[in-house]
Amino acid sequence: MGPKILRIAAGLALLVLLNLGSGALTDALGLALPGPVAGMALALVVLAAVPRLREAMLDGASALLLVLGGLIVPAAVGLSAFAPLLARQGAALAAVVVLSTLVTGVVTALVY
Repeated sequence: MGPKILRIAAGLALLVLLNLGSGALTDALGLALPGPVAGMALALVVLAAVPRLREAMLDGASALLLVLGGLIVPAAVGLSAFAPLLARQGAALAAVVVLSTLVTGVVTALVY
């Protein structure tokens, strides 16, 4: 196994740890801040404190970006497979999405 593969694995592991750690941290402290946002701030602090991790994180993030399209393409293909249905029911689907988003926002505001 080459050093590049090890840096990619280390970078991916670091990204996962920062994501999980920041989510746990915001939950434990009761912060009204999404875990991924705290993770970005935590990544900035970690990279400032330990600059040699930059290359590993960069390799891991680059590898993740390379496969990101593979995660999005199946959803787009699924939508194109249902194009006739979307043409017939598109307005109703859009109305349901907008209405459910509004209801969720109102309920969330009332709960918190």
